[in-house]
Amino acid sequence: MNEPDNIFAEIVRVIKEARNNAYRKVNEELILIFGALASFVQGEIGIDISGLVIGFLFSPYGLPMIGATAIAFIELINEKIKAI
Repeated sequence: MNEPDNIFAEIVRVIKEARNNAYRKVNEELILIFGALASFVQGEIGIDISGLVIGFLFSPYGLPMIGATAIAFIELINEKIKAI
């Protein structure tokens, strides 16, 4: 295979891997949602709320977003200190 074919094959591999990761993440979130709904129906509100909070923390908008925000804030402080 020539170089463009190798590059195209690598792009296809990356896209398939990203698609599989997205499917896996959606399935994880669906399991958490169904678990939260089941505990809500059974009247266990405490488990329901804690399940939703844990699901949020491990979603891309939970802990990873908090970490990215903290890093951006530290970089901003670093730039301000360098400007002095």
